[in-house]
Parts: sequence; C-alpha cells; structure tokens
Amino acid sequence: MKKKIFTVLALACGAIAMTSCSGSGAALSDVYLSSNHMDYSNFLPKFNYYFETTTTQQLETYDDNTYVFTVNTSTFSNISLGPDVAAGEETHNDRGQNVYKLYGECTIEATADYTTISLDSVTRFVQYGLSSNTDENGVTTTSVTFHDTDNWSEDSQTLYEVTGEEYVKALGDALAALGEAKSVFTSANAFDYIPELTTLVSTSPLAEEAA
Repeated sequence: MKKKIFTVLALACGAIAMTSCSGSGAALSDVYLSSNHMDYSNFLPKFNYYFETTTTQQLETYDDNTYVFTVNTSTFSNISLGPDVAAGEETHNDRGQNVYKLYGECTIEATADYTTISLDSVTRFVQYGLSSNTDENGVTTTSVTFHDTDNWSEDSQTLYEVTGEEYVKALGDALAALGEAKSVFTSANAFDYIPELTTLVSTSPLAEEAA
C-alpha cells in the first residue's frame, strides 16, 4: 500500500466563500459543457514515462450578465490499458489536477439554433490544484496550491510578483486579445473545447509580456 504525505502550500479555506454565483444575488441562468480534450506527452528516451492530461471546460451564466468559466485538468502517467489488460487490473500514476475559474461580465446572443456567449471582461481569477509525486520507496507526496485574486496571499504575491488587481487586469487584456476565441458558440448547451481559454487561465499572461 502506498504511503501518502499531504502538504498544504497555500490554501486559505476560511478566507474565501466559493459560492455558485458569480455576483451577489445573481441567479444561475444556464450551464454549458465542452467536449473532452486530451493531451499526450511522451518523454522517452530521456525519461522513462509519459503524461496524459484530460481537460474539460464549463461555462455558467447568470441573470445579471455575468459568468463563471471553469477549466478542469487531470493528469496521469504510466497508464496500462488495452486488450491484454483485464478490467480492474489497469494501473496508472496520479499526477494531480488543477481547477481554474474566471469570473466576469458577458454578452449573450441567442437564436433558434444556437447561443453565442462572449466573455467580455475578467473580474476575478481562482486557481486551486493538487499535485502528486511518488518516490522510489513508494511514498507519495501530495501538495495543494490555492490562488484567488479576491483573496491574494503572500504566496500568490511571491509567485506572480504583482497584486491581485494587476493580475486581473493582465488577464482581462489577454482575454480581449483572443478575438473570436473568447466567444463560446453552443448548441443544446454543448460547445467545442476552446484551447485558447485553457492557455489563458493556465499560463500567466505576465510571463508572455516579460518574454
């Protein structure tokens, strides 16, 4: 049996109220789900492992023309699947997960056949994640991270080197630069996965500015 060690790096559970609403008093209008997306990274021959990451996106809209856009990622390595692997005997290494949330204002245009939701601004960004690493002795160390621009911590300030307000502004500028990629086109509450929005929330726009 694997041993597990949990390390909380920057989690301020008591400092945040992660409500379902994007704005005070707003009611949920609709929920839209993306198609599943998978990324595969093979590190052979330098390293003897590979990563597989699955990503989904969810858009919630509210009756005050605000939104919450959520990106969920889960990563595994050394997955054993296929015709020679019986059900229940598959193996994998859990490499962690991340949840990213964008809050802001949106514009919704609906026709009889489809709905277009344009993400117009960013007012808040939240990231929380869990990563796991197993050493040669079978000991798994799990680390939890948390960042919220409405509850910016010293760890967040150290990592991003800006205030929460400055990071929200950088995200808003990067969102505006996406053009059509910041619009979600849906039919029957489903939409095609939008890679640009995953890149937006998972990669700091400030890093691109520095480059």
